[in-house]
Amino acid sequence: MSELPAAAPRSTTRRSRTVQLLLGATGLAALVLSVFLLGPPVDGLPLDPDSVAPDGLRGVVEVLEELGVEVTVDLAPPAGADPAAADPAAAPRAFLPVDRLDAATRAAWGEWIDGGGELIVADPASPLHDLLPAGSDQLFGRSARSPDCELLADVGEVLHSAWEGIEVPDDATACFPVGEDAAWLVRAAQGEGAVVVLGSAAPFTNGLLDQRDNAVLAAALLGPAPGSRLVVVPRPDEAPTGDDGLLALVPDGVWQLLALLVLALVLAVVWQGRRDGVVVTESLPPVLPSAELARSLAGLLQRKGDRADAAERLRRGNRRTVARILGLAPDTEPATLLHEVRRRSAVAQQDAEVALLPGGVDDDASLVAVAAASRRLRADLARLPSGPSVLRPP
Repeated sequence: MSELPAAAPRSTTRRSRTVQLLLGATGLAALVLSVFLLGPPVDGLPLDPDSVAPDGLRGVVEVLEELGVEVTVDLAPPAGADPAAADPAAAPRAFLPVDRLDAATRAAWGEWIDGGGELIVADPASPLHDLLPAGSDQLFGRSARSPDCELLADVGEVLHSAWEGIEVPDDATACFPVGEDAAWLVRAAQGEGAVVVLGSAAPFTNGLLDQRDNAVLAAALLGPAPGSRLVVVPRPDEAPTGDDGLLALVPDGVWQLLALLVLALVLAVVWQGRRDGVVVTESLPPVLPSAELARSLAGLLQRKGDRADAAERLRRGNRRTVARILGLAPDTEPATLLHEVRRRSAVAQQDAEVALLPGGVDDDASLVAVAAASRRLRADLARLPSGPSVLRPP
């Protein structure tokens, strides 16, 4: 009599699901927390002068240094400089890729410009200039454009996709026209100095610096002559100070969002692991004796009336039994099994052939003959002695 395996109680399944949810929530929280603790990737933020990523500016810094330009990275304007030098090309310049300055630092740079400095700003929305953005005339893709101005006479074509226009005042110099009344580069006087406003810093990034005359444009604007001095203004959050380390880079809103995320995960775990009332253990399924299973199957076969299928089922069972008793492979051919049975036992040849070999069954008498031969074959094989096989005498 065989018994079906007992089903696991529902409480065990629920505990397993709760454990999986807890492990998943812990792993996700650890992953998010590690991202914020480690801070930005080693390649740096976009438009970082020390970044070697495609959107970094390390390449333009190295190119200018190879041309003899003195490049420094600092948030503050150069102290003690004389912007009104005899050689305008040797006067100190500054490059602001993106304006994230605070009010005090921005005011210091405004005074530096009014005193005669020249600031190249690649942020159309920076408060350090009064020029207004005018949008782009290019929907997608990259294109190469010529400056069409005397300011950049040595520059051919510049290739990039961020052709954002700047409105051109009457007394300003415009290069790289965008539409009718705008340009990608606009130079305007401001106090004793000047501001050069760019639609973007894309041509100076590592990924595009080697395209067309992008490097020539960078040299013409940022370092027009050997010995020039250039100050690259980084983001304030690229150089954190104090004891907070990399955690100072994380805004307060991020921590609030992380707290809400953790709270949502805890609530989800509690909801999935809830218990509605007492734990109910399910009863085991009914045990059905193997003899009843056999009689049920026989009844189904009888109602079906397929004698050939019933005979084949008997023969398949005989072949498995013979292969197991004689130590042969389960998929041994019937002819091989018949040969081994005749060689190792005293089973009648007719019984072995009827019980093992496929054959047609035309009526009930033939099916009964297969069943009888199967019974005699199993009985004769059951009498075989254990140990080495006994060969039938010739």
